[in-house]
Amino acid sequence: MIALLERSILTNWKTWSLAGDPPRRLEFLLSSGPTARHGKILLHVFREKSSTPLLLVKIPRQSEARAWVKREHELLRQLEEEIPDQTSRLFPRAVFLETNGLRLAAGQAFLSGWPADRLFSALGGNERAYRRVCGIAFDWLSMLWSRSGFLNGIEGALWEPFREAALEFADLFDPQPEVQEALDQLSRELDARREGTTLTAYAHGDLIPSNLIVYERRVAAVDWEFGTRRQFPWVDPVHFAISFSLLEGALERRERVAAFTKAFLEKSWQQDANLAFLRRSFEEGGVAADLVHLAIPMYCVYFAVHMSRLFEPDYAVTRDWAAIASMIVQPQHRERLLNPS
Repeated sequence: MIALLERSILTNWKTWSLAGDPPRRLEFLLSSGPTARHGKILLHVFREKSSTPLLLVKIPRQSEARAWVKREHELLRQLEEEIPDQTSRLFPRAVFLETNGLRLAAGQAFLSGWPADRLFSALGGNERAYRRVCGIAFDWLSMLWSRSGFLNGIEGALWEPFREAALEFADLFDPQPEVQEALDQLSRELDARREGTTLTAYAHGDLIPSNLIVYERRVAAVDWEFGTRRQFPWVDPVHFAISFSLLEGALERRERVAAFTKAFLEKSWQQDANLAFLRRSFEEGGVAADLVHLAIPMYCVYFAVHMSRLFEPDYAVTRDWAAIASMIVQPQHRERLLNPS
Protein backbone atom coordinates (compact mmCIF):
# COMPACT_ATOMS: atom_id res chain seq x y z
CA MET A 1 0.00 0.00 0.00
CA ILE A 2 2.84 2.42 0.84
CA ALA A 3 4.53 1.79 -2.50
CA LEU A 4 1.26 2.52 -4.30
CA LEU A 5 0.75 5.66 -2.22
CA GLU A 6 4.23 6.94 -2.95
CA ARG A 7 3.81 6.38 -6.68
CA SER A 8 0.40 8.06 -6.67
CA ILE A 9 1.57 11.10 -4.70
CA LEU A 10 4.65 11.65 -6.86
CA THR A 11 2.67 11.15 -10.08
CA ASN A 12 -0.04 13.62 -9.04
CA TRP A 13 2.25 16.12 -7.33
CA LYS A 14 1.33 19.05 -9.54
CA THR A 15 -2.31 18.01 -9.95
CA TRP A 16 -2.73 18.01 -6.18
CA SER A 17 -0.94 21.36 -5.87
CA LEU A 18 1.74 20.12 -3.52
CA ALA A 19 4.45 22.65 -2.69
CA GLY A 20 7.73 22.74 -4.60
CA ASP A 21 9.06 20.24 -7.09
CA PRO A 22 8.37 16.54 -6.53
CA PRO A 23 11.25 14.80 -4.71
CA ARG A 24 12.89 11.61 -5.90
CA ARG A 25 11.28 9.66 -3.08
CA LEU A 26 9.10 10.05 -0.01
CA GLU A 27 9.45 8.84 3.54
CA PHE A 28 6.61 7.48 5.67
CA LEU A 29 6.12 7.33 9.43
CA LEU A 30 3.46 5.05 10.85
CA SER A 31 1.77 6.69 13.83
CA SER A 32 0.79 4.62 16.82
CA GLY A 33 -1.89 5.47 19.34
CA PRO A 34 -5.65 5.22 19.89
CA THR A 35 -6.46 5.47 16.18
CA ALA A 36 -5.56 1.80 15.77
CA ARG A 37 -8.42 0.91 18.14
CA HIS A 38 -10.75 3.02 16.01
CA GLY A 39 -10.07 1.00 12.90
CA LYS A 40 -7.63 3.12 10.93
CA ILE A 41 -3.93 3.63 10.29
CA LEU A 42 -2.26 7.05 10.23
CA LEU A 43 0.74 7.74 8.03
CA HIS A 44 2.81 10.92 8.08
CA VAL A 45 4.39 11.58 4.69
CA PHE A 46 7.70 13.47 4.45
CA ARG A 47 9.82 14.79 1.67
CA GLU A 48 13.13 12.97 1.62
CA LYS A 49 15.32 14.10 4.59
CA SER A 50 12.70 16.55 5.83
CA SER A 51 11.65 16.66 9.49
CA THR A 52 8.28 18.32 8.84
CA PRO A 53 5.43 16.16 7.52
CA LEU A 54 3.98 17.09 4.17
CA LEU A 55 0.78 15.05 4.38
CA LEU A 56 -1.30 13.09 6.83
CA VAL A 57 -2.80 9.97 5.27
CA LYS A 58 -5.62 7.98 6.87
CA ILE A 59 -6.13 4.36 5.85
CA PRO A 60 -9.28 2.80 7.34
CA ARG A 61 -9.23 -0.89 8.16
CA GLN A 62 -12.91 -1.28 9.07
CA SER A 63 -16.10 -0.35 7.26
CA GLU A 64 -17.18 2.13 9.96
CA ALA A 65 -13.81 3.86 9.89
CA ARG A 66 -13.99 3.93 6.09
CA ALA A 67 -17.23 5.90 6.33
CA TRP A 68 -15.66 8.33 8.85
CA VAL A 69 -12.60 8.96 6.69
CA LYS A 70 -14.63 9.44 3.53
CA ARG A 71 -17.04 11.79 5.31
CA GLU A 72 -14.15 13.87 6.63
CA HIS A 73 -12.66 14.20 3.14
CA GLU A 74 -15.98 15.29 1.65
CA LEU A 75 -16.63 17.80 4.43
CA LEU A 76 -13.17 19.35 4.11
CA ARG A 77 -13.75 19.72 0.37
CA GLN A 78 -17.09 21.39 1.07
CA LEU A 79 -15.49 23.79 3.56
CA GLU A 80 -12.81 24.65 1.01
CA GLU A 81 -15.47 25.44 -1.60
CA GLU A 82 -17.43 27.68 0.79
CA ILE A 83 -14.56 29.50 2.52
CA PRO A 84 -11.45 28.89 0.39
CA ASP A 85 -9.40 31.61 2.07
CA GLN A 86 -9.63 29.70 5.38
CA THR A 87 -8.21 26.46 3.97
CA SER A 88 -5.09 25.51 5.96
CA ARG A 89 -6.07 28.19 8.47
CA LEU A 90 -9.31 27.01 10.12
CA PHE A 91 -9.12 23.48 8.71
CA PRO A 92 -6.68 21.33 6.70
CA ARG A 93 -6.82 21.02 2.92
CA ALA A 94 -8.16 17.71 1.64
CA VAL A 95 -5.60 16.62 -0.96
CA PHE A 96 -6.74 13.23 -2.28
CA LEU A 97 -9.03 10.27 -1.83
CA GLU A 98 -7.56 7.17 -3.45
CA THR A 99 -9.14 3.73 -3.77
CA ASN A 100 -7.53 0.46 -4.74
CA GLY A 101 -10.07 -2.32 -4.68
CA LEU A 102 -11.42 -2.43 -1.15
CA ARG A 103 -8.59 -0.23 0.16
CA LEU A 104 -9.10 3.49 0.66
CA ALA A 105 -6.62 6.21 1.59
CA ALA A 106 -7.38 9.87 2.25
CA GLY A 107 -4.62 12.46 2.33
CA GLN A 108 -4.74 15.96 3.75
CA ALA A 109 -2.16 18.69 4.19
CA PHE A 110 -0.32 18.40 7.49
CA LEU A 111 -0.77 21.41 9.78
CA SER A 112 2.20 22.24 11.99
CA GLY A 113 1.74 23.80 15.40
CA TRP A 114 0.95 23.18 19.04
CA PRO A 115 -2.05 21.04 19.96
CA ALA A 116 -3.99 23.03 22.53
CA ASP A 117 -3.68 20.30 25.17
CA ARG A 118 0.12 20.54 24.99
CA LEU A 119 -0.11 24.33 25.02
CA PHE A 120 -2.20 24.13 28.20
CA SER A 121 0.49 22.08 29.92
CA ALA A 122 3.29 24.30 28.58
CA LEU A 123 1.53 27.38 29.98
CA GLY A 124 1.47 25.85 33.43
CA GLY A 125 -1.75 23.84 33.44
CA ASN A 126 -3.33 26.40 35.78
CA GLU A 127 -6.43 28.61 35.78
CA ARG A 128 -4.85 31.24 33.56
CA ALA A 129 -3.78 28.60 31.01
CA TYR A 130 -7.24 27.00 31.14
CA ARG A 131 -9.00 30.26 30.40
CA ARG A 132 -6.57 31.02 27.59
CA VAL A 133 -7.24 27.69 25.88
CA CYS A 134 -10.99 28.27 26.27
CA GLY A 135 -10.43 31.62 24.58
CA ILE A 136 -8.59 29.93 21.72
CA ALA A 137 -11.51 27.53 21.23
CA PHE A 138 -14.00 30.41 21.29
CA ASP A 139 -11.98 32.37 18.72
CA TRP A 140 -11.90 29.35 16.40
CA LEU A 141 -15.64 28.78 16.72
CA SER A 142 -16.38 32.46 16.21
CA MET A 143 -14.27 32.60 13.06
CA LEU A 144 -15.76 29.41 11.63
CA TRP A 145 -19.31 30.61 12.19
CA SER A 146 -18.71 34.14 10.95
CA ARG A 147 -17.04 32.93 7.73
CA SER A 148 -19.33 29.97 6.92
CA GLY A 149 -22.59 31.44 8.24
CA PHE A 150 -25.70 29.84 9.69
CA LEU A 151 -28.59 27.96 8.11
CA ASN A 152 -32.12 27.47 9.40
CA GLY A 153 -33.13 24.04 10.63
CA ILE A 154 -36.00 22.17 12.28
CA GLU A 155 -35.29 21.35 15.91
CA GLY A 156 -37.10 18.03 15.81
CA ALA A 157 -34.74 16.56 13.22
CA LEU A 158 -31.65 17.79 15.04
CA TRP A 159 -32.82 16.55 18.45
CA GLU A 160 -33.79 13.11 17.14
CA PRO A 161 -30.34 11.45 17.62
CA PHE A 162 -30.32 12.71 21.21
CA ARG A 163 -33.86 11.47 21.81
CA GLU A 164 -32.94 8.05 20.39
CA ALA A 165 -29.88 7.99 22.63
CA ALA A 166 -32.07 8.58 25.70
CA LEU A 167 -34.14 5.51 24.76
CA GLU A 168 -31.04 3.41 24.04
CA PHE A 169 -29.42 4.55 27.28
CA ALA A 170 -32.20 2.88 29.26
CA ASP A 171 -31.66 -0.41 27.42
CA LEU A 172 -27.87 -0.33 27.75
CA PHE A 173 -27.38 0.80 31.32
CA ASP A 174 -30.58 -0.15 33.21
CA PRO A 175 -30.74 3.17 35.11
CA GLN A 176 -32.21 3.65 38.58
CA PRO A 177 -35.89 4.76 38.68
CA GLU A 178 -35.03 8.40 39.46
CA VAL A 179 -32.63 8.48 36.50
CA GLN A 180 -35.23 6.93 34.21
CA GLU A 181 -37.78 9.53 35.31
CA ALA A 182 -35.24 12.27 34.55
CA LEU A 183 -34.62 10.77 31.10
CA ASP A 184 -38.35 10.66 30.46
CA GLN A 185 -38.62 14.32 31.46
CA LEU A 186 -35.82 15.25 29.06
CA SER A 187 -37.60 13.37 26.26
CA ARG A 188 -40.79 15.31 27.00
CA GLU A 189 -38.87 18.57 26.80
CA LEU A 190 -37.43 17.54 23.44
CA ASP A 191 -40.89 16.64 22.16
CA ALA A 192 -42.09 20.12 23.12
CA ARG A 193 -39.38 21.60 20.90
CA ARG A 194 -40.05 19.32 17.93
CA GLU A 195 -41.74 21.94 15.74
CA GLY A 196 -39.37 24.77 16.60
CA THR A 197 -36.80 26.27 14.25
CA THR A 198 -33.18 26.92 15.07
CA LEU A 199 -29.94 28.14 13.57
CA THR A 200 -27.55 25.44 12.41
CA ALA A 201 -23.86 25.63 11.61
CA TYR A 202 -20.86 23.60 10.63
CA ALA A 203 -19.86 21.35 13.53
CA HIS A 204 -16.50 19.68 14.00
CA GLY A 205 -18.05 16.87 16.02
CA ASP A 206 -14.98 16.08 18.14
CA LEU A 207 -13.73 19.49 19.26
CA ILE A 208 -11.22 18.56 21.93
CA PRO A 209 -8.01 20.42 22.87
CA SER A 210 -5.75 17.97 21.02
CA ASN A 211 -7.68 18.64 17.78
CA LEU A 212 -7.04 22.41 17.93
CA ILE A 213 -3.66 23.27 16.40
CA VAL A 214 -2.16 26.63 17.34
CA TYR A 215 0.55 28.17 15.17
CA GLU A 216 1.47 31.83 15.64
CA ARG A 217 -1.86 33.63 15.02
CA ARG A 218 -3.55 30.70 13.29
CA VAL A 219 -5.85 28.22 15.02
CA ALA A 220 -7.01 25.24 12.98
CA ALA A 221 -9.06 22.17 13.83
CA VAL A 222 -8.07 18.72 12.58
CA ASP A 223 -9.84 15.32 12.63
CA TRP A 224 -13.24 16.21 11.17
CA GLU A 225 -14.46 12.60 10.93
CA PHE A 226 -17.59 13.31 12.99
CA GLY A 227 -18.22 16.70 11.42
CA THR A 228 -21.39 17.84 9.67
CA ARG A 229 -22.78 20.87 7.84
CA ARG A 230 -25.97 21.20 9.87
CA GLN A 231 -25.80 20.92 13.64
CA PHE A 232 -26.84 22.86 16.72
CA PRO A 233 -24.17 25.53 17.33
CA TRP A 234 -24.03 24.45 20.99
CA VAL A 235 -22.69 20.96 20.24
CA ASP A 236 -19.03 21.85 19.66
CA PRO A 237 -18.76 24.22 22.68
CA VAL A 238 -20.36 21.68 25.01
CA HIS A 239 -18.13 18.88 23.73
CA PHE A 240 -15.05 21.07 24.13
CA ALA A 241 -15.90 22.22 27.65
CA ILE A 242 -16.56 18.70 28.89
CA SER A 243 -13.54 17.11 27.22
CA PHE A 244 -11.22 19.89 28.41
CA SER A 245 -12.55 19.49 31.96
CA LEU A 246 -11.87 15.76 31.89
CA LEU A 247 -8.38 16.37 30.51
CA GLU A 248 -7.60 18.83 33.31
CA GLY A 249 -9.00 16.37 35.80
CA ALA A 250 -6.83 13.55 34.46
CA LEU A 251 -3.75 15.75 34.81
CA GLU A 252 -4.77 16.34 38.44
CA ARG A 253 -5.38 12.58 38.89
CA ARG A 254 -9.12 12.91 39.35
CA GLU A 255 -11.49 10.23 38.12
CA ARG A 256 -13.79 11.25 35.25
CA VAL A 257 -16.94 11.55 37.35
CA ALA A 258 -15.13 13.60 40.00
CA ALA A 259 -13.56 15.81 37.30
CA PHE A 260 -16.94 16.47 35.69
CA THR A 261 -18.51 17.24 39.08
CA LYS A 262 -15.80 19.74 39.97
CA ALA A 263 -15.96 21.37 36.54
CA PHE A 264 -19.73 21.88 36.33
CA LEU A 265 -21.45 21.26 39.65
CA GLU A 266 -19.11 22.62 42.32
CA LYS A 267 -18.24 26.25 42.95
CA SER A 268 -14.74 26.62 41.52
CA TRP A 269 -12.72 28.66 39.07
CA GLN A 270 -13.12 25.83 36.58
CA GLN A 271 -16.92 25.92 36.82
CA ASP A 272 -16.78 29.67 36.30
CA ALA A 273 -14.43 29.32 33.30
CA ASN A 274 -16.54 26.59 31.68
CA LEU A 275 -19.88 28.36 32.09
CA ALA A 276 -18.37 31.66 30.93
CA PHE A 277 -17.00 29.93 27.82
CA LEU A 278 -20.39 28.33 27.14
CA ARG A 279 -22.29 31.60 27.64
CA ARG A 280 -20.01 33.40 25.16
CA SER A 281 -20.20 30.56 22.65
CA PHE A 282 -23.98 30.22 22.95
CA GLU A 283 -24.41 33.95 22.39
CA GLU A 284 -22.06 33.88 19.40
CA GLY A 285 -23.96 30.92 17.93
CA GLY A 286 -27.40 32.42 18.49
CA VAL A 287 -28.28 29.87 21.20
CA ALA A 288 -30.42 30.86 24.20
CA ALA A 289 -28.30 30.88 27.37
CA ASP A 290 -30.79 28.82 29.37
CA LEU A 291 -30.54 25.94 26.88
CA VAL A 292 -27.39 24.87 28.75
CA HIS A 293 -29.54 22.92 31.24
CA LEU A 294 -30.88 20.81 28.38
CA ALA A 295 -27.84 20.70 26.10
CA ILE A 296 -25.28 19.38 28.60
CA PRO A 297 -27.44 16.54 30.01
CA MET A 298 -28.58 15.39 26.58
CA TYR A 299 -25.07 15.52 25.22
CA CYS A 300 -23.77 13.39 28.11
CA VAL A 301 -26.50 10.82 27.47
CA TYR A 302 -25.67 10.82 23.76
CA PHE A 303 -21.96 10.47 24.40
CA ALA A 304 -22.40 7.57 26.83
CA VAL A 305 -24.29 5.70 24.11
CA HIS A 306 -21.65 6.73 21.55
CA MET A 307 -18.90 5.31 23.79
CA SER A 308 -20.80 2.03 24.08
CA ARG A 309 -20.74 1.77 20.29
CA LEU A 310 -17.04 2.54 20.02
CA PHE A 311 -16.10 0.20 22.84
CA GLU A 312 -18.51 -1.86 24.99
CA PRO A 313 -21.10 -0.97 27.67
CA ASP A 314 -18.85 -2.53 30.35
CA TYR A 315 -15.71 -0.70 29.21
CA ALA A 316 -14.35 1.67 31.88
CA VAL A 317 -14.73 4.81 29.78
CA THR A 318 -18.30 3.87 28.87
CA ARG A 319 -19.22 3.19 32.50
CA ASP A 320 -17.81 6.57 33.54
CA TRP A 321 -19.83 8.37 30.88
CA ALA A 322 -22.95 6.48 31.92
CA ALA A 323 -22.36 7.59 35.51
CA ILE A 324 -21.85 11.21 34.42
CA ALA A 325 -25.03 11.12 32.35
CA SER A 326 -27.02 9.49 35.16
CA MET A 327 -25.95 12.29 37.47
CA ILE A 328 -26.36 15.35 35.25
CA VAL A 329 -29.84 14.46 33.94
CA GLN A 330 -31.33 14.76 37.44
CA PRO A 331 -33.25 18.01 38.09
CA GLN A 332 -31.17 19.24 41.03
CA HIS A 333 -27.98 19.00 38.97
CA ARG A 334 -29.53 20.55 35.87
CA GLU A 335 -30.56 23.49 38.03
CA ARG A 336 -26.93 24.07 39.03
CA LEU A 337 -26.04 24.61 35.38
CA LEU A 338 -28.43 27.56 35.35
CA ASN A 339 -27.76 28.78 38.88
CA PRO A 340 -24.23 27.78 39.98
CA SER A 341 -23.97 27.38 43.73
